[in-house]
Amino acid sequence: MNNMFNMASYLTELDLSSFDTINVENMQKMFAGGWNDHRYPMNLKYIIGIENFDTTNVQIFSNMFFENENLKELDVSHWDTSSATNMDGMFLYVDDITILDVSNFDTSNVTNMYRMFIRCNKVQSLDLSNFNMGNVI
Repeated sequence: MNNMFNMASYLTELDLSSFDTINVENMQKMFAGGWNDHRYPMNLKYIIGIENFDTTNVQIFSNMFFENENLKELDVSHWDTSSATNMDGMFLYVDDITILDVSNFDTSNVTNMYRMFIRCNKVQSLDLSNFNMGNVI
């Protein structure tokens, strides 16, 4: 699913409730936007069904939601991230999100968290108490 909806600036809502993601290993830039120059600003506000993604086998989450400045909700609270190795820029420039629950993330295999939460300006709290950063370089 690498780059699947990358720079799809015309979308405002996606219904992915029927997606089967059990075999997915790469979600890099899946919903990424316009790369800081705003040539392709993301207008995506809602991703329906993302809370039910089976992320058990996903290793790469880097820049998954990069520059989704208009996203209003994002429920990743039940994702299984035990296979994850790369979360670089996962929530980079996700400006409008106020609630971002990553408290259940298993980060024990993650080696890259560079820029993971940069410019999440409206997030009111961020619980990283369960984050295991022992392998992060």
